[in-house]
Amino acid sequence: MFLYQNFWTYSMNVHPLACWEDLQKTIQDHVLPLKKGLARHGPMGLGLWLPENMVFQLLENPGKKSKLIQLLKSHDLYVFTMNGFPQKDFHQKVVKEAVYKPNWMERERLEYSKNLAKLLADFLPSFVPYGTISTLPLGFKSHDISMKETFPLLAELVEYLFLLEQEKGKHICFGLEPEPYCLLERTEEVLHFFERFRSFGETWALERGYETGWFERICQKFLGVCFDCCHQGVEFENIQDSLTKLVEQDIRIVKVQLSSALVYFPKAGGLSPLLNFQEPKYLHQTFGRLPDGRLISAPDLALLFEENTSLWEKAEEIRVHFHIPLFHQNFGSFHSTYASLKAALEFFSTSENMHFEIETYTWDVLPKALRESMTLSECLQKEYNQV
Repeated sequence: MFLYQNFWTYSMNVHPLACWEDLQKTIQDHVLPLKKGLARHGPMGLGLWLPENMVFQLLENPGKKSKLIQLLKSHDLYVFTMNGFPQKDFHQKVVKEAVYKPNWMERERLEYSKNLAKLLADFLPSFVPYGTISTLPLGFKSHDISMKETFPLLAELVEYLFLLEQEKGKHICFGLEPEPYCLLERTEEVLHFFERFRSFGETWALERGYETGWFERICQKFLGVCFDCCHQGVEFENIQDSLTKLVEQDIRIVKVQLSSALVYFPKAGGLSPLLNFQEPKYLHQTFGRLPDGRLISAPDLALLFEENTSLWEKAEEIRVHFHIPLFHQNFGSFHSTYASLKAALEFFSTSENMHFEIETYTWDVLPKALRESMTLSECLQKEYNQV
């Protein structure tokens, strides 16, 4: 919805979607009750997530796409942003590192991203100045991936978005979403990437007949960062410093994902309380701060109980990449990085037409105590109210 001169929504990657019928049911069972509580008499914006099989269904069957557009219009719903990070089934029994495949060295990732842009150009209403799509931060570090080898496909994406705007008159931009243990995770890595990519892109564009400076201009317009508050908070980054550095280097913040990570202070009772959040579905990258200020990390929470356990027990503070509902800031011996989210909102307090997306996709793996006997729709309503 449009409020305080900006666009607000939640990411629909919290819903299992495998087919057209799933999407219809999700809109009926979750989106419409939410709209009734939030925007009963006005339009409500959505942050759509579609796995690649559904994207193909919509593109290969114009009738289905038209039916979806009409369904949205009939309920005064519109799509202004999409989550293009998970490309495959994000709700299978075990996701873990699979969410980082295919990476940006693989053409399959480019084709999926171009198809999302096509769809969003069709969905985007005229009163929204631009549409946004978040995407993988190149790939997972432990996978065999080179930053340099992602440049050609990303350059193709930037050019495609430029041509799409010329063809359809819709401005669609992508945001690389830094995440722990990915090729782009900390702010300094993002700055380094854009410096190298812009240099590559200038040569790439000149070889294709574009004028000097063309690539830098369109790169700034069509490719930036999706800033996930949880991801930067879990790595103990100063949120306002991070955002300031990005903006100073003309790196566009295309979307802010409003999310909170789990925080725990081991002195409260050793590591065992964290077992409540150990689950087999998603990867939960974990960071700790030792008394001397050093940071330690593990690619998944389960490893704290298998490797260097005594070192982790000495940590003053542990932060876990486990998305916690935004209204849970202090619960039992646990806390959250909600302060990171507040810092981001303060940074953008004078922004206009910015895209903000609540993202708590972990609903079905949350400990029961955190659900408080709520339905998912009630949880989402409470998160909107909190923001």
